[in-house]
Amino acid sequence: MNMLTEFESNSKNNNVSGKPVIKLENVSVRYRVPRERLSGIKEYTIKWLQRRVKYEEFWALQDVSLEVAQGGVFGVIGQNGSGKSTLLKVIARVLVPTKGRVVLRGEVAPLLELGAGFHMELTGMENIYLNSALLGRTHKEVERLLPEIIEFAEIGDFINAPMRTYSTGMVVRLGFSVATCVRPQILLVDEVLSVGDAKFQRKCMDRIYSYQEQGTTVVMVSHSMATIESFCDRALWLKAGRAEAMGSVSEVVRRFIHDMKGIEPEKAPQMKDTKPTPGAIIYRYHNLGEIEKIHSVDGKFEMSEGSISLWMKFDSNRPFRDAVVFHTEDSRFVLYTGSYFSPELGRDLRVIVARAGGNRRVIDTYYGTSNFPEVSATLDLEENAADQIIPNDEWRHVTMTWKGYPQGRLALYIDGSLVGELDYDSRYDNGQPSARFFAVGMRPPEWEGEVVQNEDGSMMDVRPETSLSIQDSNVEIKDLRLYQNELIQEEIQVLATRKIAD
Repeated sequence: MNMLTEFESNSKNNNVSGKPVIKLENVSVRYRVPRERLSGIKEYTIKWLQRRVKYEEFWALQDVSLEVAQGGVFGVIGQNGSGKSTLLKVIARVLVPTKGRVVLRGEVAPLLELGAGFHMELTGMENIYLNSALLGRTHKEVERLLPEIIEFAEIGDFINAPMRTYSTGMVVRLGFSVATCVRPQILLVDEVLSVGDAKFQRKCMDRIYSYQEQGTTVVMVSHSMATIESFCDRALWLKAGRAEAMGSVSEVVRRFIHDMKGIEPEKAPQMKDTKPTPGAIIYRYHNLGEIEKIHSVDGKFEMSEGSISLWMKFDSNRPFRDAVVFHTEDSRFVLYTGSYFSPELGRDLRVIVARAGGNRRVIDTYYGTSNFPEVSATLDLEENAADQIIPNDEWRHVTMTWKGYPQGRLALYIDGSLVGELDYDSRYDNGQPSARFFAVGMRPPEWEGEVVQNEDGSMMDVRPETSLSIQDSNVEIKDLRLYQNELIQEEIQVLATRKIAD
């Protein structure tokens, strides 16, 4: 065993080009677990002196080797008990490996466990000094950084209260603030941000992004494939303490998901292994970047489950018009922008509408109205004309999800927040054949619309002639993706944390 750290030499000379910042060579960690349950220290001591304590060996890690370059973001995935947290503790120098060699080039800031490095009976202020001391900072350095730490944590007067009175989110806020108030060469993150609220997660990710751009190396453990695919450029899959797969994020996550589903490797469908981009989620997704294009549903669209994710902006220099973002041929799945007149305000209000699971109106006996299976969000708040959910000239993240057919659930999210949801069933379905294709940025040339029966029994097509092309409106969209899985809100919030450039 050899735990080698080159922090001191590289802290004076940060030029580590050509060398990995983190390097593990055949690292193994063994735990010795007593076979029988011992009632206390007295019984254990007596049996130990008599050499009657029998152990079973448990290898948490076995022959794990990896390298992470400077500025890289490396993800670690696997089931509970696979050795992910143990691996991070080895890199953080909390655990000494039983076998193998560890080389670190740079200062390490670990975020390993909720409350790690804190004492629950001490105040938040006292814990700042305690945790900073464990990270190797001097008292003078902490005093200089104190205002920034308190401001970033956003816990207010609780900074002088005992930490046992904190919520889990407040503990995470303070821990992240202390660990990252100075840009480290190596940042270790072990799932701790998952308990924070969406706003603070975005704030933390912005700091991680800025540090990464400055050369910080990040190693991240998460059970969320969205988080791994969004932030990492390489990944490691641990299975029973061994490295099952390592390399491209898309390939590693694909193999992990198929293993969880019990799909044999040779039977698992192959996916194109592209260079990961910020905000990408694996599962099965297709980039639908081209506007006014028709796509075949084969291999891309699933009626039983899916999601549509995109960034949207309204150009204030162009007049608003209704526009279609996504539209299947059978009209069962649609995402579009529209407007309605508000008598109270005497003006039109913009809305975004999502439809899933049906193409037929159903009468609401309570309100006496007939509606499609749709949810909508008014983008201009009626209380204040200047207050807008999606202001002009600003990008906002929009996600539509559905699961189930002909019975299921539809949801609409803006910037990671749920703005509408609906349960739909077979009443909304007119029994027409399912879609063969779908269109992006317009209605398909041939699409299933409303047909009204006249009194004489004849049928009248009431479909509007316009295609509602997005290019004729002031709506702009970017990074439009179609998933074959229903994204959960946590994964959508991860997508929404990634800012998009104009």
